[in-house]
Amino acid sequence: MSEWVKCSDRLPPKGTYLCIMGEIKPGTMGVLEFDGKSTWDDHDYGPFYVRENFVTHWMLLPPHPEE
Repeated sequence: MSEWVKCSDRLPPKGTYLCIMGEIKPGTMGVLEFDGKSTWDDHDYGPFYVRENFVTHWMLLPPHPEE
């Protein structure tokens, strides 16, 4: 499993689906895709524009199960 990365330290690669932690509501976690520029997208309610504290941390998703 990967480690949490602070958005203020580094943003994720373009087109990557990630587990995120943010301040949508305190302690919110979810899975979003980052477009590499300015938005996070859940492909349901998004896109959400990058702004301070919206998404505070991210980590890569684990690999899919083999079975």
